[in-house]
Amino acid sequence: HSVGTGQLARRLLHDPKRAEEALTAALVHDIGKVVMALSVPAQFSAAARRARQAGIPAHKVERDMIGITHAEVGGYLLSAWGLPFTVVEAVAYHHEPSAVTEGPYDVLAAVHASEALLDVSNEAFGPPSRAPLDMAFLERTGYVSELPRWRVAAQDISRNM
Repeated sequence: HSVGTGQLARRLLHDPKRAEEALTAALVHDIGKVVMALSVPAQFSAAARRARQAGIPAHKVERDMIGITHAEVGGYLLSAWGLPFTVVEAVAYHHEPSAVTEGPYDVLAAVHASEALLDVSNEAFGPPSRAPLDMAFLERTGYVSELPRWRVAAQDISRNM
């Protein structure tokens, strides 16, 4: 899942440096799941089960049941490790990009869209996150016009995985 998301995120951006940041962020965007599975295994497992059974996005159930999401945990960890702010921000907000109200949005938009588009187009990457594209974010940041190109790239990545 992370490799496909990373490949797509890199393809969505034109600037090579930002594309590499998007690749990095996408490769580690779910690292918080690993941390939670190791640190609070029973709670994390129960939250994942509830999300699957109820068809609710996992990050919403995590917040309700555990008080924090895998995205927030991952962002915190990557920040502590000293990764670039764009990578940390993309990981921390990949399910809720509208929470980011200023700054460059390209890396965040690429990671958010990559995960959502690949989950829709190919479930071979694992169960869908059921987190839809944040259309308000994409419209506000001017990326909604990129969606047709991004959808084609997602289909191409899915076929080649």
